[in-house]
Amino acid sequence: LIVFDFNKSEISEANKNMIDKFIVNNISKNSETEIVGSTDFLGERNYNNELSQNRANNVAKYINTLLPDVKFKKVIGVGSENPKFDNSTPEGRFYCRTVLIEVKTPIK
Repeated sequence: LIVFDFNKSEISEANKNMIDKFIVNNISKNSETEIVGSTDFLGERNYNNELSQNRANNVAKYINTLLPDVKFKKVIGVGSENPKFDNSTPEGRFYCRTVLIEVKTPIK
């Protein structure tokens, strides 16, 4: 789970380091990788959809700079739909401004 600053789609250095250390090492050639961006409920729906898509795209692009052969099953932004955290608190809204990276690798 990559967390973003309010109204931003740029990946922080701390999150780049997390991707470098944890995500990249768990993606293999037969992995299915999905990236889903989201936002908190503040802002216009269309803007939030675009912002969440930009977040997802930036994470995918960064992973591709490290692993150019990775193909993503999906890279989507869902805006503020189906929040995973409570949007009524500042902490909940913070954790809604995320990109979820899911890596599924079949066991041999």
